[in-house]
Amino acid sequence: MNTMSKEQISWNYYCGLPQSVVVQKVVMNYADGSSSLDEYTEFYNSFTADQKQIADDMVMQIAVETNYALAAQKLSK
Repeated sequence: MNTMSKEQISWNYYCGLPQSVVVQKVVMNYADGSSSLDEYTEFYNSFTADQKQIADDMVMQIAVETNYALAAQKLSK
């Protein structure tokens, strides 16, 4: 298991997570329903082009994997 140092954790707590991780967190909150589409859209509109690409790729990956899970569930019934 990989871990972070206390200094790294303290830095992230006080200064915030690195931007790429923030994008991932925003997408995950949207994907699990913790954030609404309106909230996600507000964050998305503030992203840089690179951050938007990260978010778009993640949303597509989550959507595809969710569709596989849904299809498997339907087949098992």
